[in-house]
Amino acid sequence: MRRREKFGFQLAFVAMAICLCAPASDAAEPHLKFLSGLKERGYFNTALEYLQTLENDPATPADVRTVVPYERAQILIHGGGGAVSLEEQRAQLDLAETNLDRFIKAAPTHPYVARANADRADLLKRRAQVDVWDADASSQPAQQRELQTRARTFLTQAQAIIGAAVTQHEKAFKEFPTFIPESEKERRAARDEAADRYMLAQLDAAEIAYWHARTFPAGSDERKKALTAARAAFETVAQKYTQGVAGVYAHLWEGKCFEELGEAGKALGIYKQVLDHEDNQSVMLSLKDTALHFRLVCLNTDQRKDYGVVIDEAEGWLRQNPGRASTPSGIGIQWELCRALESLGNERTRSETQRRADLSQAMERARTVSRLGGEHKAQAARMVQRLTVALDRKGAVPRDFEGAYAAGSAIVEEAGKSGDAYRTAVANGDTKASAEIMRTLRASGDEAAKMFTLALSLRTPRTEPEKSATARLQLAYARFLQGRYLDCAVIADHQMRTYAGESQDVAREAGFLAMSALDAALASGPRGAAFESDWMRSIGEHMIAKWPESDRSHEAKMLLGRSAWNQQQFLEAAKWWTAVPPAASQFATAQISAGQAYWKRYVEASQMPAAERPSSEELNGWKSQAVKALERGVAQRQSSLSSSAATPDDLVLGKLVLAQIRNLDGQYNGPGGRDGAIELLTKAPHSVIAAVTVEEGEARPADGSKAKSAKVASFAYQQLLRSYVGIRDLKAARDVMQKLELVAGSDNPQALTAIYVEFGRELQREFNQLRAIGQSERATKTREAFEDFLNDLAARSEGQSLTSLLWIAETYAGLADDARNSSENSQTYVQKSAEIYSRILSRADEPGFLPSPTYKVAIRLNLAVNQRRQKDFTAAEQTLNGLLTENASAPDIQAEAATLYQEWGISEGAEGQTKVLIALSGRRAPPEVWGWSKLIQRLQREPPARRTEALNRLLIDARANHAAAAIAMAGLVAAPQDKKHHLDVARHAVFSFIRSTPEVSAEDYDRFNRLYASILKDSQQPVTPLPRDPAKLVQPATSSPVAATASSAETARQTPATALVPPVKSGSALLVPLIIGVGLAAAGGMVFYWYKQQSEKRRRRLERRRSAGTSKSPA
Repeated sequence: MRRREKFGFQLAFVAMAICLCAPASDAAEPHLKFLSGLKERGYFNTALEYLQTLENDPATPADVRTVVPYERAQILIHGGGGAVSLEEQRAQLDLAETNLDRFIKAAPTHPYVARANADRADLLKRRAQVDVWDADASSQPAQQRELQTRARTFLTQAQAIIGAAVTQHEKAFKEFPTFIPESEKERRAARDEAADRYMLAQLDAAEIAYWHARTFPAGSDERKKALTAARAAFETVAQKYTQGVAGVYAHLWEGKCFEELGEAGKALGIYKQVLDHEDNQSVMLSLKDTALHFRLVCLNTDQRKDYGVVIDEAEGWLRQNPGRASTPSGIGIQWELCRALESLGNERTRSETQRRADLSQAMERARTVSRLGGEHKAQAARMVQRLTVALDRKGAVPRDFEGAYAAGSAIVEEAGKSGDAYRTAVANGDTKASAEIMRTLRASGDEAAKMFTLALSLRTPRTEPEKSATARLQLAYARFLQGRYLDCAVIADHQMRTYAGESQDVAREAGFLAMSALDAALASGPRGAAFESDWMRSIGEHMIAKWPESDRSHEAKMLLGRSAWNQQQFLEAAKWWTAVPPAASQFATAQISAGQAYWKRYVEASQMPAAERPSSEELNGWKSQAVKALERGVAQRQSSLSSSAATPDDLVLGKLVLAQIRNLDGQYNGPGGRDGAIELLTKAPHSVIAAVTVEEGEARPADGSKAKSAKVASFAYQQLLRSYVGIRDLKAARDVMQKLELVAGSDNPQALTAIYVEFGRELQREFNQLRAIGQSERATKTREAFEDFLNDLAARSEGQSLTSLLWIAETYAGLADDARNSSENSQTYVQKSAEIYSRILSRADEPGFLPSPTYKVAIRLNLAVNQRRQKDFTAAEQTLNGLLTENASAPDIQAEAATLYQEWGISEGAEGQTKVLIALSGRRAPPEVWGWSKLIQRLQREPPARRTEALNRLLIDARANHAAAAIAMAGLVAAPQDKKHHLDVARHAVFSFIRSTPEVSAEDYDRFNRLYASILKDSQQPVTPLPRDPAKLVQPATSSPVAATASSAETARQTPATALVPPVKSGSALLVPLIIGVGLAAAGGMVFYWYKQQSEKRRRRLERRRSAGTSKSPA
């Protein structure tokens, strides 16, 4: 079968995306359109054959026959035409030049001739590139110098051609006026084409400068000087075209220049920005592949030696993108994988098994690379020779079942120890150590799979059936270690159903392993994978029916419950967890998990619009079930612990959720032996507050499911504060505020403010929940009680700290939001919140009042927010102008500025268009306002080290506001084409969110789904749900959403996520000691998330085989 080739140069790919060929005649169009389709899909050999057919066919239209040599030259220059060796590539470039000359001679007046200079520059660049690769692979200094000199000559000629082209295209572009009316379509199209030509010529010039640098010896002053010039050229293009593909391309190659100049940190930051880009169209995917390749080169250097990371990322990419493995970037990724594997295989500190597995894998991958074209072919061939010799000197192969079985079992036992070390590394937040241990596990899986496959092939009639069964199960486990979850599930499921007669114990373990593998597949794959979910449920139901009282059947229920939770099917999750019987060791954890599931469903449903909300009876039923399950689970979990034992995370979370419900019910202190919220949070032993407390100087874990994490600690103190407010204990409430300040950090005003903002939102959710279950009067009374408490607290002048005043201000703001949503006058609360912030600012210069100067900025920003809420837009603008003058690059200030102009403009109706446009696209006049469009771009380009949860949330909010502002703008403009443009911008913003957010929460999906419904309704289209799958997004063909957008106050209002975290997972000892490693899946969570599933094609094949009942045993 003919191999599918890809573009040899991405710049050609970028050029195709930016400005395609000039329009063909009607007769030529079908032929050239088909040819274009072949090229876009990378079928270059087929395209060449098609051109030969056209040339030989007498019926081919004359205008098509004329351009056949030109099209052939294009493919040979940019597509490679299937060349493998560098000599073959040189021959193809010679043929390309012949065809180009033939075309120019035969049709000197053809429009394509005008492109001949750029084509000749591309040809020279390609010739130079082949020589550079050849020089890099050569071990002869004289030959290297000769090749580099010849490449430099080619590039000097190319530079002269492109330099003239840049000047020519710039002049042509500048001859057009800045503004051309929309009615002059042909003139606008000509202007756009001139702009594209100018842009591409600049990219060509920068790329030629880069390859010119590569013609000098590595590390030489000439090379450094030339690379610096190339980097500056790429930077200029990137800054000029920030929003387009060309800008991303230039930025990527700017990173490559940084890399080769030895500035790996800057390079890696740029590669991360490209990899995080929201666009996943074919051109951008090609750039992302190159970015990953360049990133792996950086990580593979002697300075970094991040071999484990290289292997994880390369193998993950290859599993997900097998169809792109033979592209130039794909070959480069494979080569870096080879290098990393060989480097690890040569580390003497690692075991012989690990080293041999790595070297074997490196050799096999190098064989693949050596069969492909490109710069690494010769190096890969030498690696194969080198490793063949090295591996031939290692170890003997077992010759019987017992020997292979013993060898495999030893490897599995060692893997169990590595699993313990892995969990410790993860718990300590040591990502480097955990990645290296995962590499060890992977290597163990490779070797164990070989040994158990060999053992099964060496069985005799005298082999014990139970050992055969265990060997088969161990093979499945080895596949699990390898990250081949579907293979593991196929083997283990077959073992459970077919070979139960050999050993019931092994069959049960096989079922549990199969479920664990599918659980890992679900965790590492897209949400809602029905095939894996259905298969997992089938296995679980089989286990429960066959071994109803076994511990493994209870583990199956726990896994099925967690799977349903992860799919956001909370009632289904609760059903499985409540099915765990009281006698089971998992009962307490199951009850706590079930309580969280019922409560999660209650919270989720109570926030729905009234028309969609379940009845108050249903809501009360779920709440009642949550309370019962949590009370049972907490009681049993706590009774199993000694008073001196550490408080486990699941008990902390169970008590915390139960305290939240008690607060909602007004049960702050428990009557008659029933713990209220305060007792649940503070009473020893196993107090929640004690469990979330850390010693001074102790870092909190990053994992938000851990009791000592800032997320859980913050929520615990918020609930305790809520309780003390409920009993009107001012002193205790102030003490809790001080604790909250410690959780946030005294030097982090944004974090502390965010905590109080969340408290206000939690209050609002509480009021909504009370109304949803028919207790509107109680909601009003609770709000009034809070107001009375706040008024008393605010009236006290003595002892008022920044913390207490911040809490008062943000709680007033939360009450204002609730009053607004319940159609009551909210301005009184907004006014009070603003007064408190003014009070804080009046004391800002008091010694010791502000923990750090940065608090003053945060307070001024919150004052501006309240001024906006009061509709005092002029005052808010004045406050923000001062902040922007001092902090122009602060994203939260820029976000508030965009919100201000959005709401201000909408409030003015048609006259407010200018202000809404500022919200969408920004304002350059000082102080500069970015607008939603530029804010989104800046947040996307934040370095990885600065990507906090707060910035990620700000990015999601900005996208929603971007869409909502564009929708509002569409309602303000009169012209139909302008309405359509703004609705297309809004649609693009919504689609960008789906494309760039792999895991979309239910709250965020609802928010963007409402925006999408508004877009469809305003576009007079049927309202359909927003697709969750990016592949199903359909952008109107005529839409070209340029800059920007934002949101109406209602649709842009943030719906915060519930404070619950997913239930903790259960763990129990395994019944069969030989497979101790399987416990990695059950104790503390699935640890193999790195390894993605094999291709979708393989998954579908397994699905067909399983549904047809044709799965065969590997033995």
